[in-house]
Amino acid sequence: FPAASVVGRRVMVYWLLACSKKDESVDSILTILKSRVRNGGLCEEVHSFDVPDKLRFGSFDNLIGHADELAKWDQQVEGVLRRVERVVSELSPDADFYVFVKGKQQTVEHFTRTFKWDDAKWPRTRQLGDNIQLLLNQVHKYDEDIKQKSLSLQDARNQVNTLSKKEGSLMNQDLVDVLTPTVVRPGDFVNSLHVTTLVVIVPGDCEQDWLEKYERLEQFVVPKSGKKFEQCTDKDGTAVWRVVMFRSAVEGFKAACKSTRFVVREFDFSEETYSATLQRRSSLEAECRRQDDQLNKMSRYAWSDVFAAWVHVKTMRTFVESVLRFGMDSQSNAPNFAAFIVKPASSSSACAKELRKVLHDVFVSKGIFGHSFISDGSDKGKSQVEAGGPENALLGEVGEYYPYVSITLSPLLEKKSH
Repeated sequence: FPAASVVGRRVMVYWLLACSKKDESVDSILTILKSRVRNGGLCEEVHSFDVPDKLRFGSFDNLIGHADELAKWDQQVEGVLRRVERVVSELSPDADFYVFVKGKQQTVEHFTRTFKWDDAKWPRTRQLGDNIQLLLNQVHKYDEDIKQKSLSLQDARNQVNTLSKKEGSLMNQDLVDVLTPTVVRPGDFVNSLHVTTLVVIVPGDCEQDWLEKYERLEQFVVPKSGKKFEQCTDKDGTAVWRVVMFRSAVEGFKAACKSTRFVVREFDFSEETYSATLQRRSSLEAECRRQDDQLNKMSRYAWSDVFAAWVHVKTMRTFVESVLRFGMDSQSNAPNFAAFIVKPASSSSACAKELRKVLHDVFVSKGIFGHSFISDGSDKGKSQVEAGGPENALLGEVGEYYPYVSITLSPLLEKKSH
């Protein structure tokens, strides 16, 4: 995958719009739309949007049911998309996102504005409801697969953390990393049927106290067996000592140390154990890197497929809501709507407000396409702005209801700059 070229990315928002086309061609509507929304610098892009006009839905009762279900499924698919997006971003904070179409990589912007219905995956000859269920099954499988892979990677990371070399106090460090074969000399650790060696951590300001007391902490401590490992002293002067005693004295010695500042650490030195620990760490780290790389690739391809599926859901919503609102042509029996994709110049509420006003005027003006579904009848023929209607209704804050179909598409969440 290409490396990211920027640290942060701007929020990307598109509006999918549809209006009644009556006797107008899509190109003529697009020309008018472009001229109006670009004049004020409110839009970066305006394109026609490829919504198939022959999606099979059965009866209008089915279509009404699909309208309610698609709004719910839209949210479900977006939820999966956001979870996968977070996985990608956590693995590669500066990752760029791409859509893979027939083995070729496309930017999110290019895929969105040039969207083509995927008949190979979701053939138009199949009932709309069946396509939806197959799409949802695929999306949920991606969700489950990514979840399982993420859990597996987290488990591998936990194992690496458990075995990794710990920094900090000698009281907490793994002694395998402290008393290594380069530190321990032959004879430093004595272990036989009756004799054993204990490791004791002694604070720097207690060293003299240790030297005076350790032989008397228990009866069967070998005299003068205390040895300090000079290479194992931390910045505070705390040091690692060993002491040899009879095995029968071990528990008593440990108990006596509890009333002092001497800390007995459980440790059996073995070169074989040291080598096995290093090998185990290396193996776990390699497995962690393998799973990290695998999840990274898998999540990026999953994001691509889930995003493509989500755009198809948005397209189905546009189709269903447009047919329900604008009906079918009585002669051709084809849907009576035209669809467009608009990219606002800014994601700010001020830009959205101004753009909605322009779109409202375009789609309800006399002699131009569209119908006003928010007029109360007392000011017939006037827009809500002209009639002094509530601005909230104009902006869609009451159920987001406009005199045209409007569906928002935000491919990526905002990524904050480092």
